[in-house]
Amino acid sequence: MSGENKYFLSGAVNNPRESWLEYLGLPDIDDWTLEDLRGSVTSFVTPASAPAPAASDHEITMADFQDYLRRVGEPYRFLSTNRLTACSNESAAPADEVPTDEDLSMIPAACFKEHFDLTTAETFNIFSPPDQPHTTMVTLERLTHYLDQIELKLLNEVSTKSEGFFEALNSYEVLTREVAIGCVQIESLRERMRTLETNLALKSLRLPRAARRRVHTALLLNKLRLVHAVWRTQPTIQQLLTSRDFPSALELITSSQQLLNTELAGVAALGPLKASLEHTRKLIKDMMSKDLLRLALGYDPDNPPSLPVEALASEMDAKLVPLATGLLRLGVLYDAVVALEEQLKKDLRLLIKRRLQTELANRAEATDAVSDEKPAADVEPGAGHSAEIADGRGSRTVNTQLRELSVDGFEDVIGRVAAPILTLLRRAAVIDAALRKALARARAAHSSTSSEDGSANDTLAAYSERVEKESSGMVQRVCELAHDRYARLLKTRKDVHARLPLASFVRMRKSVNEFVSDAQHLSGQPYDALSGELRSHAQAFLQATHETSMQKLEAIIEIEQWKQVDVPPEFQDIVNLFARNEVPQICEDELLRLRDAAVLDTAAAAKELIVDGSGFKVVSSVLLLLNMVAHYMQCVALLQTVAAQAAHLLPALLKLFHTQAYKQVLQAGALRPDSAGLKSIAAKHLALSSNSLGLVLALFPHLKAILAAYLPEGQRALLREMDSALADYEAHQQQLFAKFVSILEDRRRGHVATLREALAPSDERRRPETSANMKAVVKDLTSMHKQLQPLLTRAQLHAIFSQVLAAFDKGLLDAYAAVDTSPLYSRQCVVQDVHYLRQEVGKLHLNLPNGCCPQLVQFGLALPVQ
Repeated sequence: MSGENKYFLSGAVNNPRESWLEYLGLPDIDDWTLEDLRGSVTSFVTPASAPAPAASDHEITMADFQDYLRRVGEPYRFLSTNRLTACSNESAAPADEVPTDEDLSMIPAACFKEHFDLTTAETFNIFSPPDQPHTTMVTLERLTHYLDQIELKLLNEVSTKSEGFFEALNSYEVLTREVAIGCVQIESLRERMRTLETNLALKSLRLPRAARRRVHTALLLNKLRLVHAVWRTQPTIQQLLTSRDFPSALELITSSQQLLNTELAGVAALGPLKASLEHTRKLIKDMMSKDLLRLALGYDPDNPPSLPVEALASEMDAKLVPLATGLLRLGVLYDAVVALEEQLKKDLRLLIKRRLQTELANRAEATDAVSDEKPAADVEPGAGHSAEIADGRGSRTVNTQLRELSVDGFEDVIGRVAAPILTLLRRAAVIDAALRKALARARAAHSSTSSEDGSANDTLAAYSERVEKESSGMVQRVCELAHDRYARLLKTRKDVHARLPLASFVRMRKSVNEFVSDAQHLSGQPYDALSGELRSHAQAFLQATHETSMQKLEAIIEIEQWKQVDVPPEFQDIVNLFARNEVPQICEDELLRLRDAAVLDTAAAAKELIVDGSGFKVVSSVLLLLNMVAHYMQCVALLQTVAAQAAHLLPALLKLFHTQAYKQVLQAGALRPDSAGLKSIAAKHLALSSNSLGLVLALFPHLKAILAAYLPEGQRALLREMDSALADYEAHQQQLFAKFVSILEDRRRGHVATLREALAPSDERRRPETSANMKAVVKDLTSMHKQLQPLLTRAQLHAIFSQVLAAFDKGLLDAYAAVDTSPLYSRQCVVQDVHYLRQEVGKLHLNLPNGCCPQLVQFGLALPVQ
């Protein structure tokens, strides 16, 4: 505090009086009045001081602390001198003068808040509750006590911390003196080093510096000579270019570029020269590549001829090998071969397009000339094969014109297109052979001259191998492109070829296969594009043939009268070849003629077909089936790629015959007026149906063997469909046999219905004799045998009557067992009937291993007749 109310805190601490009021010269609190309190408080309030001046904006320097050092320096020196005394006096002071933490903890926490203010009602109510007005003076004294405690604590802290401040100030002065001493020493050391450098180092370095400068000067001179040499090669390069000595020019450019990239790599002024050399090198490479293209192709690539020229191997070797050797030595042959391949592909595409348009236009003009029409207009080719060619009959695409060509016309056009293609492919093969010779000579020459440099040999060998691989790949890829374009042309005729006769299709296939063989011979590589398209055409051809055959066979069976027909000798030849597991060689025209019954020569016709010694009476539909099967087998033999397809389609054709025959005969479909219109299905119809099935069954093993011969081993499982068709035929034939048995069995039941009465003794019949019932049964049996014998094979006849007699054995046994055999007459009649049956069946000469009706015979033998 300042002014007239100025007190010392230390005096207050050491006050011997009893209370603070007495120390301050005030009356006791009990004698205070309200006016005294107001006056006392007013006297202690100090007016607010004026605001501190604003801080200076200028930069702080040492001069700003001079006044502070002047004021603090003397007290600090006094403190340093009397520090021990002060410390001892302080230590002697009573410890209870400084408030402890426990004393401070008794002060309310509100007093330590940052914004503590007694003028606010909330804070004032903490120390003077409104409901306790009598405690106001006590609270005031308590607050004063709190303030004194805090001031004492702060004073103690300030006294403690000031000692550390003065120690730091002392250390700063010591450090300042040491730094000044160090700066003087450093300056002295630097001066001594400069003296030593001048007297000892600089004078001694003059000679090494001069020697180094001499070396650098020599290097610079050498660099300048190299620069001069590089510049001097430029006119020489231009002269070599003028004389078209490209290999020598490239050697100079390569050596110059090597110097620029190694010895003269850091010379920035030679940058334009380096770019110029690179540009010149590219120009030379382009010019040499063009020369290679011109020599290899035999014409200027910018002006190709309409047709390629045949290449001679000797001429190609003489011209191309030296140039290729130079390009190989310079490492640019690979790029030249790549450019040559692209040019060959381009020429091939253009050749096919032009030749195709020209040939079609020529044929259109020839057609128009015949009909005296306007000549065809100029061709405006479009993209790919969809170019439009205008003629007198309107604008049509190339594909449309190709489809409209006849077989001979298409073969003529495609032959005229394929011939120049093969010429171009042969030229590509000659180029490849010449490049291989150049590579072989270069390897031999390099190995003889640089045998010691193994890395160079390895590099050349690797590059040569790369070029050789690209050269052979060039021929293969050009041939592959030719196959692809040929396949596209062939694809447009797929629907047309599917409807061709077999001979025409085989002729077309042969011409295509010749092209495939020639291309494969040139490249040594098989290709799938054209071969796959040809396989697709063959499959479409066989499928179309199969659909036509199925429709025609179904129509013929629908109107089949199931009458025996004569067999032309050609069919016997077909069957004989099938029996030897061979494909009939009869021409397709003859096969087609045999399908027309009206033109057959009946004079030389036979009554049956002989297969493996068995004669089969046939109907017209089975002859048609045999004709179609022969045609299928010829397709398999001539178009071997369709063997797997035929193994699926042939069983389908055979099953169609079996299915339709079953509907027409066993299911009586032939009785319909819109079908065959038969009045009834008689035994001869059943016999001819069975015989037709027997003929196919006899040929089944041979047909399967022929198919197996043309099928690869992995596709033999396809023959299971033939086994399925065989099972259907056998089941069908057994149903026909069962039909015969059913007919005779029904008749037998009717005949033996009155057997019991017929065998009973009577006055009219005294002698035992064969019953009329048994005679009727035997008559039906022999009559059926008489009808079937000329129609069926012996094996079929025996199979049918074996089943009939087996059914008779059981049926007759049951019938005779029901007869009363106690009379002797009845027993004798039964034995007479059994004997008669055996006697008449024996006349049929049937193959019966167990005899005729063995159970019935045993029954008759068991009857006593005496």
